[in-house]
Amino acid sequence: QVKQSLAKSLENLQTDYIDSLVMHSPMRSYEETLRVWRVFESFVEENKVRQLGLANCYDQKTFLRLYEDSHIKPKVLQNRFYSQSGFDSELRDLCDAYGVTYQSFWTLSANREAIKSHEWKAMALNKNLSPQTLMYAY
Repeated sequence: QVKQSLAKSLENLQTDYIDSLVMHSPMRSYEETLRVWRVFESFVEENKVRQLGLANCYDQKTFLRLYEDSHIKPKVLQNRFYSQSGFDSELRDLCDAYGVTYQSFWTLSANREAIKSHEWKAMALNKNLSPQTLMYAY
């Protein structure tokens, strides 16, 4: 199914490669995740994909295990950025240590109250930024 999905995407995009292929989330078991990752790696080896990434992975052990077990390392971790996850501080540190780009999503929507706060507005003003721009810089 993964191979069919990539083939259809390449056809729809009218291209012979994709810059970045991101697994939407880890599968139900680690074994399934690694099996899909191996197919993703084959796409890089076939020059159909330039880099790989993972999304919706909030468990540091899972991400580290995949990183260590993969032949082609993830270059991107794409997660929701919000207070309930501790803003992924440990995962972001791990990404920094391994040269993985952390990409946030749901960044402004999940943090509306913080952006409206007096403290946040003051920090933004101090840096000559809008509160929204400061959130992305964070």
